[in-house]
Amino acid sequence: MINSGLPDEARQAEWLEAELSSATGRVMIMLHHPPYLCFPDEPSHYDNTDPPGRDWLLGLVQKYGVEAMFTGHAHNFWYDRFGKTDYYLAPSTCFARQDYSEMLRTLPPENSEFGRNDVDKLGYFIVKVFEKGHTVQFVRTFGEELAPGATAAPLRDLAVTPVENTAPRIGFDLRQNWAEIAEVSPSGGLDEFDRKLVRNDYPLLALIEMGVRDIRIPLADLRDPARCQRLRTLTHLGFRPTIFGFGIPSESDLNLIGANKAFLRDWEMTLDWEAISKMQDDFARLNARIGLPIYLSRMRSKSDLPTGSLYFHVINHGFTPADADQLSQLAALTLPGVKGAVFRVGNQMPVGETLSQIDSIVSERQLQASAHLRIAGDNPAEPHVDHNETCARHAEALQLVSNLKATRLFSDTLVDNDRGYFPRQGAIDRAGNPNPLFELIRKAHVPGKT
Repeated sequence: MINSGLPDEARQAEWLEAELSSATGRVMIMLHHPPYLCFPDEPSHYDNTDPPGRDWLLGLVQKYGVEAMFTGHAHNFWYDRFGKTDYYLAPSTCFARQDYSEMLRTLPPENSEFGRNDVDKLGYFIVKVFEKGHTVQFVRTFGEELAPGATAAPLRDLAVTPVENTAPRIGFDLRQNWAEIAEVSPSGGLDEFDRKLVRNDYPLLALIEMGVRDIRIPLADLRDPARCQRLRTLTHLGFRPTIFGFGIPSESDLNLIGANKAFLRDWEMTLDWEAISKMQDDFARLNARIGLPIYLSRMRSKSDLPTGSLYFHVINHGFTPADADQLSQLAALTLPGVKGAVFRVGNQMPVGETLSQIDSIVSERQLQASAHLRIAGDNPAEPHVDHNETCARHAEALQLVSNLKATRLFSDTLVDNDRGYFPRQGAIDRAGNPNPLFELIRKAHVPGKT
């Protein structure tokens, strides 16, 4: 009824305000039409609520401290936090909206009716309400329907959400723009005279479904105010961001790190190793000013290659088990704030053996390890698109990681990289839909499962 001007609009408004003002416990609101999709002050379009009704509704949400707000209508998933309110836009169980295929950096999936019948995006929410807080789990239906007289299949086991996951087994690099705002063009369908801005939240949804808590983002992401604010929003869901970069940051970057320290887990810093012995004062200053735990990585050069090996003009960093001498040097330096070392587990390295060696090496030196499990190979032109191989390597790592004393694990590819250097397939495809690796990691975070 909002903005209709009908008598029932006033009666509905009176009812809602009375319900909110008399509520003695926590409040959640469920409605069909979203107040907004991307920004509370976005222009009016078919899929949001026009002012002044929008401002009235959001004003009530703030005034009464609504815990969560759920909406439908746009047939896609988005998440935002409006003040202290978790705001969820729910997908559909029947079809996806074609116009929002513009969010995706790829052609619509095959046989999806140009995005309308993208069945991998269909499903519903399960909301669990606890004494303090709540969680939302997405159950994908993949377009399945129940035949007349048939018995419904049992609900599949669901992974714990990131905020509940007290023992995460693996994290992910967020290489693609995880906070990208996409522009939906006038389609000639529902909006013909303007553009709509929306965020592609399907990578976020995949992380939540898999129970993944630990994410790696470049330090550069803090320089973008919108992305930085989005990062703060996502930590409310339980995500623990690690920042990474090269060298000692500039003064302005140090200010950004300090301002966002409460939202960051730690810091992975790559250095030219030859200079490490002269950097005691640098780390003393960083530790006094920022205080974030630091994992150090060494930049690798042509001189690190075995004789006769082919050199590729690409960035290569991280320790390997063969770098025991450098790790002993790192331990002896006792650099202030330095917690451990970053390791590269190459595509051709035996996973279990390499992780066990890494854990032993750092444990013996009272260090910690951040091990990067690479799906990409060493040759930037060689694709790695064998899901079975990728899953086998990750399964071996997942079985071992809970027994490691001092090693955490990251996978280098959440979203497929299907162009440029190092083409490979990750946990989800460019349309945001699950690959086999997604299911493997999701099951690893199901309570009571391995």
